[in-house]
Amino acid sequence: MYKKVIALVLSVAALFTFASCSMLDTLLNKDNSSSNKSSEDGYQFKVGENASTMFFDFTVVSAEKVDEYAGILPTEGNQLIAVVATVTNTFGSELEMYADDFFLQWGKNGEIESGVFPIEAIDDTMAPETYFLADGETMEFHYIFEVPSTAQELHFVYSEVY
Repeated sequence: MYKKVIALVLSVAALFTFASCSMLDTLLNKDNSSSNKSSEDGYQFKVGENASTMFFDFTVVSAEKVDEYAGILPTEGNQLIAVVATVTNTFGSELEMYADDFFLQWGKNGEIESGVFPIEAIDDTMAPETYFLADGETMEFHYIFEVPSTAQELHFVYSEVY
């Protein structure tokens, strides 16, 4: 089985350390002028940049820490991270997708510690467990993750398995 991982570095750690920083500036990682950087684990993109796979394109529209989402509250010691992403089918025929195609992982100093899949959808804005994209169709979904409050170096990741 072949795996290809594409990581989107969201640089959320700085967001929690520097409350006076603009969340958008932090997430866009404006001090890093290069994009689409290759690494051992895959490719890194900034928020707003398009990432292409064999089957579809996707773009992280926004990413932020939220106190709650549609009544969902983090458990003690955790925080919620809301990622909004668009997905466009470029495969040439209908494509079956899953909310768990994307996950959030974190670590320190470039070392991955752990990761989680998105919280199960409770409304129409969140990615359903399974959905279908017609050829050329684009959908936008919210992916909500509960991670430890101490999580640093957050990465929104797509794992391609075929």
